[in-house]
Amino acid sequence: MPYTFHTADVFTDHLHGGNPLAVIPDARGLSETQMQAITREFNYSETVFVFPPQQSTNTRRVRIFTPGAELPFAGHPTVGCAFVLASIGEIPLNGDETRIVLEEGVGPVPVLIRAKNGKPIFAQLTSAKLPEINDPPPPPETRSPTGREAPAGRRRAPAPRSRTHYPR
Repeated sequence: MPYTFHTADVFTDHLHGGNPLAVIPDARGLSETQMQAITREFNYSETVFVFPPQQSTNTRRVRIFTPGAELPFAGHPTVGCAFVLASIGEIPLNGDETRIVLEEGVGPVPVLIRAKNGKPIFAQLTSAKLPEINDPPPPPETRSPTGREAPAGRRRAPAPRSRTHYPR
């Protein structure tokens, strides 16, 4: 069965200027092995395979592959896929702004598509999943695996602590 594909340059306003992306707008019937092989053939950083949504309230289900593995989410493939689908008429544009939801490995991802004269000009996603803040890891033990105290020069340094800051 033949499959249609589109290539796009994401995050640019001119040909061959952004992040390249391949999109297969109807990937029904392809196995995971086939999707991985197609992605390797394109040899772009990501290739997006589009399916009907599993939830009728969402627009499409997408699977994102790199030449090495499938990703649960990636930004430029998400906005690039939305832009391509709108450009080829797979997503009807409703005025100046159209909001869609793509199902990805991390869950539903809302995407805003802006249009001018019925053509998409911009796509923006909303965070698929907010970063989680967990307790810092416990300090490393100062004892060797045998239970004896490790020599002073061989003790592990305390683990660095990091924080995530959010704009207010």
